[in-house]
Amino acid sequence: VTENAVIQPGTPLTAAHFRPGQFVDVFGRTMERGFQGVMKRWGFHGMPATHGVTKSHRRGGTIGSGRQMSRVWPGKKMPGHVGGDMRWMRGLRIWRINYEENVLYVSGCAIMGKTGSVVQVCDTIAKAKKWDALTKEGEGLVDGPRYFPTAYPDDQEKVPSEEYWHTVHNFKEESLKL
Repeated sequence: VTENAVIQPGTPLTAAHFRPGQFVDVFGRTMERGFQGVMKRWGFHGMPATHGVTKSHRRGGTIGSGRQMSRVWPGKKMPGHVGGDMRWMRGLRIWRINYEENVLYVSGCAIMGKTGSVVQVCDTIAKAKKWDALTKEGEGLVDGPRYFPTAYPDDQEKVPSEEYWHTVHNFKEESLKL
């Protein structure tokens, strides 16, 4: 890390570090689902409701051969614990930023975790979605980050209360102009 990129301990990190249209990576813990059967955990379809099937509609079926191997193969899909894993979601576009509340509105319907859980948001590592690639392709981002390495408290006074990406409708404006 170069000297001009070092952030002093205790510096507040806010949403002003990002810009609308920028791509980010999000890291967090998925929802806990507890102990689940094979249909929910692995997406098995189950057995038929009729044709001689009795009391095994949601079961996984056979778990191994009988004669020579007579064991369960490692990695066999069986019931077990689901969720609670740490996962990355990469390349999500920021559509809107509320600087007053420090809220980022990103694309994607599945930011992991429960509502109000803590996630880590950072600049993307996907090569096609980094700053260099976006400024070359004419995506509307003509320069790099607004504040480097981050927005300090004296920079916070210059930013607007809310900012939108140019393809998103600003909900404070009228939708129809007659």
